[in-house]
Amino acid sequence: MPVFSTHSGLVITAESQEAASAVEAFEANLLGLRRELDDVPGQADQYLETPMLQTCAAIYFIYGQSQQTNALAAPYLERAESMAESCTEREQSFIRAIRLFLNNAFHDALLMLEAQTERYPHDLLAAKIAEFLYYCLGQHYSGHRFQSHMGRLEEANADSAGYWSMRSFATELCGDYETARPEAERSLALDEFQPWAHHTLAHLLSRGGRIDSGLAEIEGLMPMWRRANRGIHCHNAWHLALLHLDLMDIENAEKVLHEDLWGITPDTVFEQIDTIALLWRMDLAGVRKDEIWRDVANRAEQYAGQCMIPFLDGHFAYALARVGNEDAAQMAVAKAYERAKQSDVEALEVWRPIGAEFVAACADFGRGKTAEGADRLDPIISLVPMVGGSDAQDDLFRQAYISGLRDSGKQADAESTFERFYGAKWRTAFDDKLLS
Repeated sequence: MPVFSTHSGLVITAESQEAASAVEAFEANLLGLRRELDDVPGQADQYLETPMLQTCAAIYFIYGQSQQTNALAAPYLERAESMAESCTEREQSFIRAIRLFLNNAFHDALLMLEAQTERYPHDLLAAKIAEFLYYCLGQHYSGHRFQSHMGRLEEANADSAGYWSMRSFATELCGDYETARPEAERSLALDEFQPWAHHTLAHLLSRGGRIDSGLAEIEGLMPMWRRANRGIHCHNAWHLALLHLDLMDIENAEKVLHEDLWGITPDTVFEQIDTIALLWRMDLAGVRKDEIWRDVANRAEQYAGQCMIPFLDGHFAYALARVGNEDAAQMAVAKAYERAKQSDVEALEVWRPIGAEFVAACADFGRGKTAEGADRLDPIISLVPMVGGSDAQDDLFRQAYISGLRDSGKQADAESTFERFYGAKWRTAFDDKLLS
């Protein structure tokens, strides 16, 4: 089969220049989180004899984070595997890594992709998939590993906006906020349409900035997000809603919820997770949105108990318990404990020591049994970053724990725990509500 060179000097095995260009476009669209990502399944159906394009279509569906989307990914990856012998060594290794990813062998997939970028530092597609695997393993927990990975790729990719957006986020996760901002700005100087760099800026504001003086900058980026891939539009909208909630500006938080967060692609996992994460915080702030909760929980039930990563199952368990769907909530918790009994790396390192009990705690919080939820989290609260998600996403569970301590009459413990986790952070109106 013919081979074609990319702009960065890598080689793609493809049936035509058009097919090779589609692979290269997928990398650019994934790095820039552009709407054109949605084109790749159709392109893969058109160019059936280009293994990397089949793999790109599989990746597109794997990002859906469910057994249902994994089932859509499988035929594309199987087609790529059937042609792998005709590929380059780099492509074969990449296809094997995506097979591990599809099989939920996140640790092994990440090791393969890290090795791949060590050998091929221009391979930003492999680096971007690795970034998502850090999320599966806990981006905050994996922050320094993520940052080290990005650091060794700088020389090869210093002119890439997508690279600097990843680099800035890794730096933020490590708490180096002063460095993360100029890295995000470097990304935007190369390409202003970089919603992942905007994502870094939103993290920086929520983690350490004065929200009342920085909110306008983030709010002004919404028109770009609406032109981006739906996943980042949704997630960055979630960050904006959280910033409003931090100020206890419920009206504007709800405005974002209704216009840009919930109801556009409501059967997708990412939209459900971001919506649950906002509504749960509203619960903590004493703002109840029961009607939306019912809609979200009804749609989320199909994904409960799939045990992709504890982070997801914790959200689903809370939502189901929150609306009184006790059968589904109990099933989700039981599945988590079953997952913890297995013998693979994910079970041994995540589900058994923390994941199952974490999901059970989330269900307790959803039932309104906040003291019980806090008791479950107490021995593992420092390990919460291992369940998946970012620092900002995992704040939800720390906040729920603090509220549980408060509800247990342990006000001093709630205050000291807040100081331990957030002592250097500008204290918001939401923080005051959480502790009152």
